Amino acid sequence: MISAVPLPSDADCFGKSASANNLAALEQLRVQAFLRLSVHQQEGCTRLLDLAEGGGYRIKFPSVAPNQAMDAVIVNTGGGLLGADSFTMRVDVGAGAALMVTTQSAEKVYRTIQEASRVTIELSLQNAATLHWMPQECILFDGAALKRQIHATMAQDSTLLIAESMTFGRLAMGEIMGAGLFKDRWRIKRGENLVFADDFSLDGAIATKLDHPAIGGGTRGMATLLLLAPDAEARLEPIREIIRQDAVESGASAWNGMLLVRMMAADPALVRTAMIRTLTQIRGLPAPRSW
Repeated sequence: MISAVPLPSDADCFGKSASANNLAALEQLRVQAFLRLSVHQQEGCTRLLDLAEGGGYRIKFPSVAPNQAMDAVIVNTGGGLLGADSFTMRVDVGAGAALMVTTQSAEKVYRTIQEASRVTIELSLQNAATLHWMPQECILFDGAALKRQIHATMAQDSTLLIAESMTFGRLAMGEIMGAGLFKDRWRIKRGENLVFADDFSLDGAIATKLDHPAIGGGTRGMATLLLLAPDAEARLEPIREIIRQDAVESGASAWNGMLLVRMMAADPALVRTAMIRTLTQIRGLPAPRSW
């Protein structure tokens, strides 16, 4: 027997009460997804050590030439995140191994009627390990709510690159990001020391707040790139030269073995272009094929 679950209308979302039947139906549709990926170095190459998948998320491994870093591509077979969905990913990179993790497409966060979607990313790097965490942009639909946490622990001589970008609303469809929620929390430990902590929060009328000159000045796309590496500070001036050529509001700073770049623009496509140019400069490699 095939049954259909009636979903609530837009009028039920954010500030309007949804029926008990609809809420009960959505409770049954919640997804608790996870990925666990572990790699190690073997005979000079990065090899898969362990992999676990669940809840509609999968990882694919494009073929690479010997002695190159392993590439992992995350695929969300469900197409996006609904309210109260959760996704947890843990990545462990063994001593001397090198891994790049990206996504097949942009992650979509749909309108919610009750709880926020939750994403938790846990990264671990052992001695002389390299991890480039660089998913494609996350798109928040009107009425979406997302709470995200990124936690990383790394050895003193390891290298970690995190590149995350957000798009607020489906601009190509003329959508304006009304009521919504985005909370982002980053915590990075090098050895036993907390070296980077960052919290970002937007709640309520997101587009209106992003239009405020003191907040976004009309921004609809933004990105943060963080590099922690032994030579991170030496990369500052070349990166500043790159971002000065892009049509985005941007800034770069370096301190304590870290390089931080922030970008924003009214057109998310400009942010994407600037990100690709900056990542190419940092990595010495072109953008992933899935981009």
